[in-house]
Parts: sequence; C-alpha cells; structure tokens
Amino acid sequence: MIVVDECSTDGTAEILQRSSFPEDSRITLIRHGQNKGKGAAVRTAIASATGDITVIHDADWNMDPEDIPGMLAPFEGGADAVFGSRYLPNSYPTLMHHTQDEPIS
Repeated sequence: MIVVDECSTDGTAEILQRSSFPEDSRITLIRHGQNKGKGAAVRTAIASATGDITVIHDADWNMDPEDIPGMLAPFEGGADAVFGSRYLPNSYPTLMHHTQDEPIS
C-alpha cells in the first residue's frame, strides 16, 4: 500500500505512525511538502508502485475498501482495466472492465 499524504489535516500520517507502518514493509508513506492535488498524488503513487495491478483509492470513503476484491475479479477473466465510480448508474459501486481487444466506449 502506498499512501500519499497531501498535507492532510485528518491525521492520516499520524495514524500510520502510531500503527505498525514503520515496521511493515508493505506500506509506503510518501509526503508532499505542499498540497499539489489528487492528480499529483496519483502520479507520485504510480511512480512508486511495483505490483501488476494498481488500485487508486481516495481516503474520503466515497468507495468502500471492501469493494476492492470485487474490482480485482475481472482481471481473472482477461480485463486490462477496471473502473469503479460512484457516478455511474446501477448498483453502488458500478464496475466497468475493459480488455485490449475491445474499444473503450
């Protein structure tokens, strides 16, 4: 897990410091010295990612972290990308998946 702290005031960095974070090599905390926006935070995280699949999850709880396993399932069926959105119609969250062989609509 890569956490990019954008000068948040919600205590995220402090919570990580009190947790097992310092000893847990699976967690990386990156702090921006100034708030550069979500796009910069995403670029910073992607640049540090080492896995095959990257999940971008904002800490504002608009999506439930428990939905992540469901978002990973389409990759087993050959999806190249999966998108979850609170704005798309149907059930919450709505998932769309895409494979390289089909056009994005």
